[in-house]
Amino acid sequence: MKEEQRVCGDCGAVIEEHDDGATVDSNGWHCGDCAEETAEETVASLAGKYNDVSSKIKVLEKEKETLRAALVRRMGDEVEVTDGHYKVNRTVVFANRFDSTAFKKENAELAEKYTVKSSSERLTVELAF
Repeated sequence: MKEEQRVCGDCGAVIEEHDDGATVDSNGWHCGDCAEETAEETVASLAGKYNDVSSKIKVLEKEKETLRAALVRRMGDEVEVTDGHYKVNRTVVFANRFDSTAFKKENAELAEKYTVKSSSERLTVELAF
């Protein structure tokens, strides 16, 4: 059985078995020369797409809030409106929240004793220039 020839998806070059720099990803094979460029382009491409999606989300969140306000105005004093396709409910939600700032101020030692450190990861994508 003959092995299928590997061809670089970027430049079209045949990838030889001894090309240790060759890589494969979801876009196919890349020769050693193109693999380095592809890695850099991938970061740039992903970062660009990430920023584009983030911008679109901000726009959509504003649009969502505008539509919410229009629905509330349309409902007037009603708490539920049905039009045959949608049922829209408006409810007031109450929550009891712990005032940690006041507690720490009044009970500093106790707050320190029960404070647990946690961590999370933040990804910031911005233009380099």
